[in-house]
Amino acid sequence: MFDLIDSLIATITVVLLLSLIVQSIQQIAKQVFHMKSKLMERELMALLTNTPYKRTWKPQAMQFTEAAEQHPEAKQLVDKIRNKLSGFGYNDAGMLEGMNKDTFFRIAGDLFDTAELEQRDRSSLSQSEKDEIEKKARFLEKARWDIEQWYELTMTSFKDHYERRMKMWAFLMGAAVVVWLNANIFDIYKEFSTNRVLRDSAVKIGERLAATPKDSLIVAKLADGSDSVQYVPDSLAFKAIQTHIKFIDSTVNAQSFQLMRWNTASGTPLSWNMGVIFSAIWGNILGWLGMTLLVGLGAPFWYDILKTIVGLKERARGTVQGGGQSSSNIERERLTQEGRTPPPPQPASGETPAYG
Repeated sequence: MFDLIDSLIATITVVLLLSLIVQSIQQIAKQVFHMKSKLMERELMALLTNTPYKRTWKPQAMQFTEAAEQHPEAKQLVDKIRNKLSGFGYNDAGMLEGMNKDTFFRIAGDLFDTAELEQRDRSSLSQSEKDEIEKKARFLEKARWDIEQWYELTMTSFKDHYERRMKMWAFLMGAAVVVWLNANIFDIYKEFSTNRVLRDSAVKIGERLAATPKDSLIVAKLADGSDSVQYVPDSLAFKAIQTHIKFIDSTVNAQSFQLMRWNTASGTPLSWNMGVIFSAIWGNILGWLGMTLLVGLGAPFWYDILKTIVGLKERARGTVQGGGQSSSNIERERLTQEGRTPPPPQPASGETPAYG
């Protein structure tokens, strides 16, 4: 029974390690490519121009560029909002989602102020210039109203949209990592179930990970009690990610356990021969898909599963040991009742028998 549990723990440990790697890569990608900031800028552009992005062959980045060319006043306002937030210590427009409406307008409210336009002397201006001032004032008033409505009604949809995009990217990153490491879930479990030395090594890693505080996985507890990846400020993000990756590397190398399987005896050898590559893909695609789906559940999920199973194993081991001791006591009582002399109790493991 314990061999089966150990094989399960070892396999889950590999899934957790891969999930941690994908999570670290995703955090780096978010910080380097400013994914949330760019998505927020596109959201603001669609909001201010009243032109939602369409599902066509054109990517959103191209639609955003076209909207910016057609509505330069909206693009200028989006740029001013980003610069305004940066001036108050916020790294990018992505932080707009993390503040409430009152905080935002305390910081950037002057960008929507039309008092200067209304008080401007228009006696020497042409009719076209006056019309342009009126158009800009109406645009700023509408922009303020749109953002107020966005905070009150549609901010949740932005969060959902962003989370869906991140899940898609996490799936693609997970698939890339799984294929790169040739992490076939079926082969890995089979190898752990037949190779005791390798299984014990992976179990040690799993027990060490289960004993690690969950906060080290960059996980925070939300107000409703659910788990979520914690936002790490840019000033600390790369240090946290580097520490995270070093921890994974030191944990794996300390037990001489290899994740990279293409060039090992247990893995499929990689060759530039197209026939070999096709054969490797065909023979591993189901295992890769299964591992990718498991990794997509996220490191927090597998951390909880691993910790639960390790705890169940410890309790089961204690029950078996306690049950064995109870059986011995029952046998001694039975022999005593029959008038027979029971054997002396066996010393506990590691204890020296006492001789009198």
